[in-house]
Amino acid sequence: MDENEVEWLYQSRFFGMRKLERYIEEAIYSSQNKLPHELQLHGIEGHVVITPLKIDGQIFEPSPEFGRELMELHSSKVKDCQGYLTYSIRPSKFGIKWDDEDHLHNASNKVEIHRNGLVHSMKSCGSFYKENYIKRFDDELLACNLLQTLKFTSTFYSKINYIGKVKIMVKIFNCSNSILTNGYGDNKDDMKCDSEEVLVERQWDSWKLEEDSVLIAKYIMDEISNYYGLWNSRLFHMRKKAL
Repeated sequence: MDENEVEWLYQSRFFGMRKLERYIEEAIYSSQNKLPHELQLHGIEGHVVITPLKIDGQIFEPSPEFGRELMELHSSKVKDCQGYLTYSIRPSKFGIKWDDEDHLHNASNKVEIHRNGLVHSMKSCGSFYKENYIKRFDDELLACNLLQTLKFTSTFYSKINYIGKVKIMVKIFNCSNSILTNGYGDNKDDMKCDSEEVLVERQWDSWKLEEDSVLIAKYIMDEISNYYGLWNSRLFHMRKKAL
């Protein structure tokens, strides 16, 4: 391979990754834009995105039948973390989405599959409480959603016969000065997060997403916990059994 070929391969990969990054940003922005203004200002959003590294072209045809069949396949395999998919299956500009008609529920849980194979899950994972000025981030809620998205994506890729490398991205918004909570109580010994946004990325083989789901979630939640002054996620190290 000569110098020109090496340069061409490098430029193809670089511009391909930039195209993917811009597409993910558009997908996240499109979801955020539909949130109530109060939630945009004070709510902590957790976004989980899993996508092929190349997003050129359409790899499945959206339809109500496809959405229902995918729901049935997923629900038959997953028994924990119930409530991941709602029964509201609707078309979107990207493909198919599951959410509630009510805006508040829509903001708290949304799953969308894109024609090019990208999967995007958005979930409300914390809020700001005016009475004591504390912003709480529920890491267990995010971890549960991440595990569900990994398993759901594995089912989706199996159905459309996709095999390849994928990018796994978790992005959290509005988490500056938040503390950790598991939904029952605060961990007051933790430091506050000093970042407005948290971004963690991994690459994995698509056919190992379900098999390695707990391992992937552990790696990602460990890195998120670093923002709160913890070496490891308490969800996988302070319990006898992982989520």
